[in-house]
Amino acid sequence: MLKYLTAVAAAAGLLVAPARPASAAPSLQDISFLYAAHEAHLFEIAGGRIAETRAATPEVRALGTRFVRDHTAMDRTLTATAGRLGVLLPSEPNAAQRSRIAQYETYDPARFDVVWVLTQLLGHQTAVADGRREIRDGAEPSVVKLAQDAAPVVAGHHQTLISVRKQLQS
Repeated sequence: MLKYLTAVAAAAGLLVAPARPASAAPSLQDISFLYAAHEAHLFEIAGGRIAETRAATPEVRALGTRFVRDHTAMDRTLTATAGRLGVLLPSEPNAAQRSRIAQYETYDPARFDVVWVLTQLLGHQTAVADGRREIRDGAEPSVVKLAQDAAPVVAGHHQTLISVRKQLQS
């Protein structure tokens, strides 16, 4: 994560459109949040689509559909906010997320459900922590609001994942 933040810090001048005055630019924290949240949304949408077709259980398939719907809506708002702020976002999930998506495609349905739920739990834990950090440390009100608005959705996903994990273990 430190390596990621260092890279973002180094690129911050490239991520914020130069036409904006420095005092109106989002902070490094805001840019880091937008970047990471966007990548996470792209990953959740791709992973959700795979779950809709590969999952063995109706609960995981339904959760995949829910993730596609919710993360698409949240990402639409996030990308609009980033655009207004002049923050350029990646066009795809990061390398580790792309690797995980490729791995999802290789699992048989029963194994897929277990791996998908566990990796989604980890991803949502990270998203919760990232959102809390943005709410606490963010400088740009519109980005802080994104984190505040996403918090109950992400927490709801996390709680549902915990419940589905218990069902899979029984």
